[in-house]
Amino acid sequence: MPEPRRRRTKNERVQVVRQKDLPGARWQPVVGEETLELLDSLRIPPTSRAHVRDEAVQVLARCVPPASGSGAETGLVVGYVQSGKTMSFTTVAALARDNGYQMVIVITGISVPLLDQSTERLLRDLRLTTRTDRKWQRFTNPSQEGNDRANLLKTLGDWDDKDVPPEERRTVAQ
Repeated sequence: MPEPRRRRTKNERVQVVRQKDLPGARWQPVVGEETLELLDSLRIPPTSRAHVRDEAVQVLARCVPPASGSGAETGLVVGYVQSGKTMSFTTVAALARDNGYQMVIVITGISVPLLDQSTERLLRDLRLTTRTDRKWQRFTNPSQEGNDRANLLKTLGDWDDKDVPPEERRTVAQ
């Protein structure tokens, strides 16, 4: 399948990671600035970073391509205790952002302490509370009424608004 076309900013770094014999792959994700910055910030050896990157590409390559405009399939990724799930889903989220997905939903478990721990890691690793750009719009357990709903709909609506430049469209993280 052809790679999705995206308008890139002048100084954006991109890696194309070709996966051979990837069962179930529907398309080829592009590793962009969001993923590269995340991987650069991880305190793990370069070979481990490449492994995390390649696994994230494999996961996203099995998903409905963001440019397809439709798809009703749901996937689930699971892992063992202390297996690197948080690092994995954070990398998949960054890769999804790089490839134009409008929303990433992370379900971390059934307990509030696990939700809090995973949310803290996601916020830290994606720098959602410290960065100055507006690439992400975060919601934690959003309510169906009031400002959460309106803000969620507005953020997603920006993706269809031709007056909103691509670099200003925010990915929703839930």
